[in-house]
Amino acid sequence: TKFKMKFSHWAYLAISAGITSACPFANSGGEMPQNHPEIEPRRRLGLRSLRGNLAGQEKVASTVRERVERSLQDGGGCFTKTTYEEIIEDIRAIFDTLSVVVTDRERGHFFGGIVRLAAHDFMDYDKNDRDFPQGPDGCIDWNTGAGETGADNAGLETIWCDDPLLCPLKTLYDSKYGNNGIGRADFWVVAANAVIKLSSVEWTDTEGENTYPNLDLPFRYGRVDFDGCEGISASRLPGAQGCDQVEKTFITQMDLDWTDAVALLGAHSLGYGHHDNSGHDGMWMDNEPETIIFNKRYYEEILRRAWRLRDPEDTTPTLDLDKHLDAPKQDWTWAGPNGGNPRFMLNADICLAFDIEAGGNCCTRIRDQADELGEAFCVDPRLNLTPTDIAALDGTIRECPSSAAVRPRAREAVDNFAVGTGRGNADVNGPFYEAFSAAWQRATERGYSEGQLHDLANTCDVTTQPTANPTVSPTDAPTSTPTVSPTGRPTGECEDFNGTFKDNNDRDRQCSWVISGDRNRCREFAYLCPVTCDQCQCLLTNHVCETDDDCCSAQCIGEVGNKKCECRGKNQLCTHSDQCCSGECRSDGTCSGNRNRHRTHQHTTAAAEM
Repeated sequence: TKFKMKFSHWAYLAISAGITSACPFANSGGEMPQNHPEIEPRRRLGLRSLRGNLAGQEKVASTVRERVERSLQDGGGCFTKTTYEEIIEDIRAIFDTLSVVVTDRERGHFFGGIVRLAAHDFMDYDKNDRDFPQGPDGCIDWNTGAGETGADNAGLETIWCDDPLLCPLKTLYDSKYGNNGIGRADFWVVAANAVIKLSSVEWTDTEGENTYPNLDLPFRYGRVDFDGCEGISASRLPGAQGCDQVEKTFITQMDLDWTDAVALLGAHSLGYGHHDNSGHDGMWMDNEPETIIFNKRYYEEILRRAWRLRDPEDTTPTLDLDKHLDAPKQDWTWAGPNGGNPRFMLNADICLAFDIEAGGNCCTRIRDQADELGEAFCVDPRLNLTPTDIAALDGTIRECPSSAAVRPRAREAVDNFAVGTGRGNADVNGPFYEAFSAAWQRATERGYSEGQLHDLANTCDVTTQPTANPTVSPTDAPTSTPTVSPTGRPTGECEDFNGTFKDNNDRDRQCSWVISGDRNRCREFAYLCPVTCDQCQCLLTNHVCETDDDCCSAQCIGEVGNKKCECRGKNQLCTHSDQCCSGECRSDGTCSGNRNRHRTHQHTTAAAEM
């Protein structure tokens, strides 16, 4: 059915009248905390160039208003190709309007901030935490003050806030998509996909067979939003200190590889670092216009520049760079301050190509020329050293060793994506784009099993939505909200396993051990000890199972010996609410997309504490 989306009453009045006050914030998830000590003065909310720029605010608000009032062909909370393309065009319209009212630097921040928002949502995935794996679930820890649990998310409030005049992305979501059943997690991924598509360039695949106008990333929908990740998610993000942090997040937690990690960090080509957010100030790219172009230049910059140590807190020019090694925010720079807009790289960037752990105070590239010693490129030009001074430095500045010996896959990926640094290869983006596309899909789908995410639909007819192991046909869907209780496990007297069984360390255990002391091991052993775990009727989501009949969701998925009960995602068929990840089986016999992906874990924990 064709319908027109409208602003919420509050958002429409605020934009029309130019009011800058915002409604109270929630504590976590998609909203920012109320009365936050650093955010409360509102000096950090929203795009900086729009603060106090009333004419710019009105132009952006007018664009958002126009996009919200457009008619969509979709409805009912499903995700069609039409909706996907509409979001891309909405973000294109906002970006084009920003081009008129803000600088390239601020537009780069808008694009880079959207990608960072999606990345901070998926980079908290930890395969090793079976109870709270997190991942792309629309949840951000907004406690972003210095020393607080979400400090590493500082700056995201300039992209996602409740001020309709300063945060057009969230205004668009609240007014057009959030009320249409599309969750934050899906929206953030699509918004980032839109940025990549709009900022990428024409490229040819590595086979040399096909040329594309831009990079169109893959997308499947069905992520489930979660509220309540404060104190957990931000601690899993990679720090800027070095490749141990890159390895922790991308390899150990997310189960990606070094090629994936190097590809994903290529998103640093967009936007810039700001001292107020991360403590690191400057651009990864050579000039402001390049901060709105997504291409392989990030890798070229790593390899072709002579990067030297920097302390963002002490920018006084000096030859004594050893003191910067212990600086809390130590990073890397080249050339000079560039009019207050320095170029920089993090340790987590430089370490991909260079062994900076072994290098200490070093310069990444010392290249002698016919008329100039290579050390000249490794010192601050503000020192105004004479040729004699430069000659005296010969041999005193060490070149950073390659990372090939310690991280061969990472160095190989940097070299592969850069495809050389000569002008003849300037437009060869195929190796990077293909690797980024594959890594991005893996990262944005972490934490979801096969069958939980779906390809974009052509229409919103629920009968066309994919589903895993359906138990009823669409024509048999109940006409009112189902109230059937789960009956997955065989009927009869419920009893625990009588005897001993092996735990994960091959030790003999009894059911009394499953809940003992402060430990609850029902996730792994409820199928053996249903009475102890209070799961006689059926096993909850993410619990070890043997057959479909064991599970409330009627879905026992995985390889033999490692099977778990999986809940059903948005628009999958259901007969009762315990089957759904959201905890809601709608009246049309399909699962909703709202809101608590971890509901079953919380139920289990509460039951264990009673």
